Amino acid sequence: IMAGKIVADQLEHSTAGSIATNFVVEGSAKMVIDASQDPQGINDSFNVSSIADGGTGKTEATLTNVHSTVNYAPVHSVHSGNNRRITVISHTASVVKYECFQESTYNNAADAAGISGNTHGDLA
Repeated sequence: IMAGKIVADQLEHSTAGSIATNFVVEGSAKMVIDASQDPQGINDSFNVSSIADGGTGKTEATLTNVHSTVNYAPVHSVHSGNNRRITVISHTASVVKYECFQESTYNNAADAAGISGNTHGDLA
């Protein structure tokens, strides 16, 4: 097995132009998750070591490789869940906490059949 490092400041495509490599490194999602809340489980993920059921409508995703600070952008969506809304209720460098609610009110937590999320920012 051969491991190594490629050092480059720019990537160039034969017909589509070029881009500085910092846009690729800094602009790529650092965590991606597709999960269900009922039952709680990961359907697919990148850089997620586990999820935890935090109660009705709540899912906590733990990152394998953590962010360098809490100053990153968590993104989220519900893709199936009988009129549900989702929000990030908190995040640390290593955990993103999601909560789903019935669409008509933010007072009634409710599980969703499918949620997804990702994060953008610097890794530690």
